[in-house]
Amino acid sequence: MTTATESPTVAVVLVNWNNEEDTAECLASLAEQTYDDFCVIVVDNGSKQESLDYLTERFEWPVYVRNEDNRGATGGYNSGICESLDRNADYVLLLNNDTAVERSFLADLVDCLDDLPDDAGVFEPAIHTYETGELWAAGADVNPNTGATSHRIEDRPYDEAERVDYAVAAAVLIDAEVFRDVGLFDTDFFIYYDEPEFCARARNAGWSVWYVPVSGVRHKEGIEYTHAAFHDYYYTRNRWLFVRKTQPLQRRLVFYPYFIIRWVFLQIIYLLFVERKPAAARATLKGALHAIVGKTGKLEG
Repeated sequence: MTTATESPTVAVVLVNWNNEEDTAECLASLAEQTYDDFCVIVVDNGSKQESLDYLTERFEWPVYVRNEDNRGATGGYNSGICESLDRNADYVLLLNNDTAVERSFLADLVDCLDDLPDDAGVFEPAIHTYETGELWAAGADVNPNTGATSHRIEDRPYDEAERVDYAVAAAVLIDAEVFRDVGLFDTDFFIYYDEPEFCARARNAGWSVWYVPVSGVRHKEGIEYTHAAFHDYYYTRNRWLFVRKTQPLQRRLVFYPYFIIRWVFLQIIYLLFVERKPAAARATLKGALHAIVGKTGKLEG
C-alpha cells in the first residue's frame, strides 16, 4: 500500500461488449470525480465497430484497448489490468460498465485505505441497485464445501470495514502489487467464479480481502436476475472448477457427489418443473458434463 502522504494513482478499468450506452453513462459519471490522480481504461471486448465508435466519438479522454474477440470478463479485465500495470498505477479499480458512481466515490474509497492493515490488498465498496438503491453486495461469501456463493446483504448496518471471502468485480479496488504477486484473473472461467478464485489465490499468498464502508456505486444488474442458458452453463461448470482449483482433495471428494445431486439433478428438476425453462436445464447439464471432462474457457457454438 502507498503511504498516507502520497496520492495513489488509480486506473479504472471498464469492459465494453456491444453495450455502449451503459458504458457511456458510466464514463460520464467518472468524468465528474473529485479525485484527480486517476485514468480510465476502456477495454472493448470484440464489439461491433459501431459500439466502439459511439464511445470514442463522445469520450476522447479514456485510454482504449481493443480485443479482437470477446474474451469474457476474465480476458477483458486482464487486458485492462495489463495496461494499468504498464502505466504504473498503484491501484486498479475494476468497474462493471453498467454501473454509475457518485462524484466523491473515488476520493472516499482511496481515503479509507490508510485505516486498513498492511496485508490488505482487495477492497469492495458497498454496491447498490441502480433503480431502487437497495444493497446489492457488501462483499461476498463462498462455502467451500458446497461451492455456493452469496452476496452479503443481511439486514444490518455495514458501517465498518470487515474481512470477506471475496469481492464482487462489479466494483473492486485491487492493489497493483497483488497482481504482480499472484497473477491475473484465471481465463479458464471466462465469466463467473473468477472473483472467488482470484481472492482465494490472493489470500493464500498472504493478502487480505476487505469490505469497506464506502458507498456511491449503483449497479444495473442488481435490478433483476432470471435463469438464462448462458448463466446456468457457466455457473454450473465454474462452481465445479472453483472447488477443483482451490480446495484440498478431501474436501473435493465430499463436494463431487454433492455437486451431482444438488447442482445438477435437483437443479434440473427445478428448472424443468418449477421454472419451466428447458433451455436452462439443458445448459445446466452441459455445464456439468463440461466440468467433469475438464472443458474450460469460452463456450463455443
